Amino acid sequence: MSLRPRWVFDLRPIPCFDIGRLSRRSVFEMFCSLHTTYKDVSGTLDILTRNDASLNSGAVAEVVNDSFGVDVDMGDILVLLDSAEWLDLSARMLPRTLLSPRGWDVRTILNTSEKL
Repeated sequence: MSLRPRWVFDLRPIPCFDIGRLSRRSVFEMFCSLHTTYKDVSGTLDILTRNDASLNSGAVAEVVNDSFGVDVDMGDILVLLDSAEWLDLSARMLPRTLLSPRGWDVRTILNTSEKL
């Protein structure tokens, strides 16, 4: 499968890109080459732990929706999460709260090299 997201929304309290041969620098270079916009949602909302109420309050959807502005063609979205619990919650909650003229097709990709 080839991912070419237009948007990457990071919901991890501590974003880390050092996985395998990747580094933060190489990931952001890849985002740039794909014309992908990265948004640290947890950082924007000052979320420091997975237990922060902001993750479940609708604030996440507000930040994401505000990022699109008037962009009708949002393209594909990648949401970065670091726990199985948030994966389940996000897969159920985000498609209902994010604005989209075409609806959502939710797909899950697990990082099998690390435990969630």
